[in-house]
Amino acid sequence: HVRFSRFGRPIEGPRVPTASLDVLIASDMLVAAGADVLALASPKRTAVFADGKLQPTAEFVLRQTQSFTADGLATVLGEAAGDFRRLPAGEIAERLFGDTLAVNMILIGAAAQAGRLPISFTALETAIRLNGATVEANLAAVALGRALLADPARVTALVAPRPAVDVAAVPLAERIDFLAAELVAWGGRRIADEWRMSIESIRRAEHAATGGEEITRLAAEQLYRLTAIKDEWEVARLHADPAFALRLAETFEDVREIRTVLAPPFLARHDPATGRPRKVSFGPWIRPLLGVMAWARGLRGTLLDPFGHTAERREERALRDLYRADVATAAARLADGRTTPDAIAAFLAWPREVRGYGPIKDAAMAAARVRRDALRAGLDDATVSPRRAAG
Repeated sequence: HVRFSRFGRPIEGPRVPTASLDVLIASDMLVAAGADVLALASPKRTAVFADGKLQPTAEFVLRQTQSFTADGLATVLGEAAGDFRRLPAGEIAERLFGDTLAVNMILIGAAAQAGRLPISFTALETAIRLNGATVEANLAAVALGRALLADPARVTALVAPRPAVDVAAVPLAERIDFLAAELVAWGGRRIADEWRMSIESIRRAEHAATGGEEITRLAAEQLYRLTAIKDEWEVARLHADPAFALRLAETFEDVREIRTVLAPPFLARHDPATGRPRKVSFGPWIRPLLGVMAWARGLRGTLLDPFGHTAERREERALRDLYRADVATAAARLADGRTTPDAIAAFLAWPREVRGYGPIKDAAMAAARVRRDALRAGLDDATVSPRRAAG
């Protein structure tokens, strides 16, 4: 509870009286929709600024089910308040700050922009600076909250998913050229040429065997995914890309400081609850270093790669090499005509579930190996008769 008094009038009690709440900052709609909070609200005077994303409960974590829905909670809060704003504060915080710690300040910024706070913008900024904790990040979050009300389309565009591209509708040659260009940017011409050679071998084999291209498309996408991992070198390249700086300049005005949130393997501590590395916030000094890393990304995978010796990176390279060998095996099987194309396609799909980072990806890679071994063993059972193969 935060209470304000005008003109030196005394505040009678630290808590907001029943039906007397002016502003509710609802970073968690489930908590905000509780009976004790709703008792403070009034349709005649209360304004609610809520994060539209429902936070996972213990029930969801343990059972993957949820008794409450975000829409249902929003309805409850909307009926209790005269002014209800459901905002994508959590999505914005996660995308731009790397976590949800900024949600409250984004919502406070929105409330200030709506004229619902009894203090000026200057007073709010002064209070943040006097507090001294993550000043620039909090000021940026407040500015985002204000912009979310003043120009919502501009802010929500930052977190809106890109229009889906129907990859299957893109001509195969065009898709191969696109992925090869992406690999050149990721790791250089040699990496792209090795990928293209693998895909060309299975393209020729499939064309001769069936005249189709579905298996080639599958192999191209999966070998690309296993090759172009988003490692430390790639993160540096993306941050150093001039297009990224241009997007920032087009999105934000009068930027005082840009902070970069990363989880470097040598500095980030692991969260004991999740097992995942905690992210660390770096000041502007990190950006030139990221530029140097982007320039030196040719060290990736060599003995001089300081990031390449972790178990995760070694396993990623091992899976890439294993899949490259599997593509060669699939091409040979297509050429001799003794294995059904459907079985080959099923076999080459084994990396599809490899995704995520840290412990999540570790588990996915382990599961993929098991799936791969089972599918590989099944290839010998999915044969056609010699007569049919010859025909």
